[in-house]
Amino acid sequence: MSHPRRALALAVLVAASVAACARGPRARTTPTPPARPDTSAVAVRDTAARRDTTAITRADSAARDSAARAARADSARRAAAPPRRRAEDPTSRCRFVAINDTPDSPPNSRLNKFGNGDGNEIVYVGAGVVAHCRGINNRLQADSAEYYSVNGMLLLVNNVVYDEPGRVHLTSNRLTYYTAEERLVAEGNVFVTLPTGTTMTGPQAEYLREAPGLRDRSRLTAIGRPVLRVVTTGDATADSARPARSRSAARTATTRDTATIIANTILDEGDSLVYASGQVQIIRPDVTATSDSATFDQGTELAHLVNNAQIKGTRGRQFTLSGTLIDLFSKQRELTRVVSRGKARVLSDDLDLKSDTVDLRVRESRVERAYAWGPSRATATSPDRDVVADSIEAIMPDQRIRELHAVRRAVARSIPDSTKIASKERDFLAGDTIVARFDTLAAARDTTKNPPVKQIVAAGNASSLYQIASSEGRTATPGINYVKGRRITVDFDSSQVQTVTVTDSATGVYLEPGDSTSDSTRTRRGTTTPPAVRRGGGISPPVRRPGGRPNGDAPLESSAAPAVVRRIPWNRGASLVREIVRGGW
Repeated sequence: MSHPRRALALAVLVAASVAACARGPRARTTPTPPARPDTSAVAVRDTAARRDTTAITRADSAARDSAARAARADSARRAAAPPRRRAEDPTSRCRFVAINDTPDSPPNSRLNKFGNGDGNEIVYVGAGVVAHCRGINNRLQADSAEYYSVNGMLLLVNNVVYDEPGRVHLTSNRLTYYTAEERLVAEGNVFVTLPTGTTMTGPQAEYLREAPGLRDRSRLTAIGRPVLRVVTTGDATADSARPARSRSAARTATTRDTATIIANTILDEGDSLVYASGQVQIIRPDVTATSDSATFDQGTELAHLVNNAQIKGTRGRQFTLSGTLIDLFSKQRELTRVVSRGKARVLSDDLDLKSDTVDLRVRESRVERAYAWGPSRATATSPDRDVVADSIEAIMPDQRIRELHAVRRAVARSIPDSTKIASKERDFLAGDTIVARFDTLAAARDTTKNPPVKQIVAAGNASSLYQIASSEGRTATPGINYVKGRRITVDFDSSQVQTVTVTDSATGVYLEPGDSTSDSTRTRRGTTTPPAVRRGGGISPPVRRPGGRPNGDAPLESSAAPAVVRRIPWNRGASLVREIVRGGW
C-alpha cells in the first residue's frame, strides 16, 4: 500500500514542475518609487472639509440662537404669567374666616354657632374675638363679632382693630368686612394709617383692598368731613444740594413733611393719589389753600384746586392768589410754581396783579416772578399807580418789586400828589411797551415801606400826560402837560416826576387853566412859556414862580416849534384832554 502512495505524490510533483515550466522564466522587476500625491485633489478635499466645518459651526450657532430665543420667550411667558401666591400673600383674597383659633385668642370668649345643615352658618362671639382670613396676612380684633357664612360678612363691634402689615392699620368703633368684595366699612372714631405714614381720621370710612380679579390698587374713601394728613419723606441727596437757607426751610431728610387735607369727602387711591371735594382746605408748611374740590398726586407733587380756589403764602412776606382753577407745582417738597386761571389775582404787600391767567414762580416760599396775561388784559396795581397791558411780568426778588414789564397797548396811570393837587384825574404814560423800575435800595433801608418808583420808560408810540401843581395852593386848578414821541422816559425823585425825556418826533401841548369867561384859544403872550420840546432831548416840568405862572426863562430849541399854550377853564379840561389824545398830539 506504500508503493501506490509514493507513486501518487511523485505524479503531483511532476505535474507542478511541468506547469511552472510552461509559464516560462519570471521577469525581473525594479522597485517602483512611491506615487506623488495629487495636490489638487487634497485641496479640494480640504476646502470641502472647511465648508463642512463652517456649515456645522453655523448650524451650532443657529441652534444656540434658537435656544436663546426660546429661553427668552419662556422667561417672558414666566414673567407675564401671574406669580404663584403664597399661602399668606397680602394681595390674595379671603378664602375663609377663622375665629379664635390662634394662641392669643381671648380665654373667656364665648362662641355660639347656628347652622341649617347645608354649610351656611351664623356665628356669634362675645367677650373678645380674634379673627383672621386664611390666605391673607391680616388680623381682626374686637369685643364682639358676628359672622354670616352665606355672604361672607363679618361684623365687629367695639374696640375694633384691623391690621394688615404693609397695607393698612385701622381702628374704629364698628367694622363690617365683606370678604367676597374685599371691602371694609368702618364707623365711629375711625383712624387709618397707610404704609407711607399717611393718616386719616373721621366718622366713617370705606377701605377697598387690593385683590386679584377685583382691583389692582387699594382705595380709601372717607366721608363726614375727615382729616387726611399726607406724609412725604425727604431726600438726603436733594437736601444736601440745597443752600443752607433752603435746607433750613425744607427740613432735614429724616423729617417728614405733612400736608393736611380737610374736606367733606376724601378719597385716597393707592396711598398716592388724593381726591377731595366739598369745602376743601389744604394746610402745608409753606401755604394754605381752599377750594370746592382738589386733587393731589404724591408722585408728581402736583396739586389741582377747582372752583373758588385760593392759596396764601405763610412764610416770609405773605401773598394771596385766587382764581377759578389753581395748579401748585412742587419739587423735592418745596413749592416752585403756582398757576391760577379764570379771574386770577395775586395780592402782596408790593403788588396787586389781575388777569385771566397769573403764573407765579416761587423760591424758598417767596414769589420771585409773576406773569399775567389773557383776553381781558392784565392789570398791576401798586399803592401809587396802576399799569394795564395785554401781558405783564413782575420781577420780584425776595418778593420785593424791582421791575415791571408791560407789553402791548400798555398804559401806566398814577395819582397826583394829593398834598399839592386836588384832582380826580390821573396822570398817565402810554406806549407799546412800558418798563417801570423801582428803588429797591430805598426799600432795603426801610423794610416797612414799599419800593418807590424810580423810572418809567414807554417805548413805541409813547405819550405822557401829567398835572402840574399851582403855586396858588392845593385847591388851585393844576396845569396839564401832554407830550408824545417814539420813546418817553420819566424819572422820579421821592415818587414825584423829576424829568421827562422824549426821544424822536417829540411834540406836545401845555394847557394852562384859566377863567371860563376868557378866550380859551387865545395865547397869553409874555405871561406863560410852555416847557421846552427837544427832539431827542427832555421836557422838564415848569418851575412855578409866585403868582402861579411857570418860569418864563425856559429856553426853546430853534429846531423845535414851541408847543401850543392855551388858557382853558378846568371844567372843560378833562374832555379837552381826551380830544388832544384822539387828535394825534
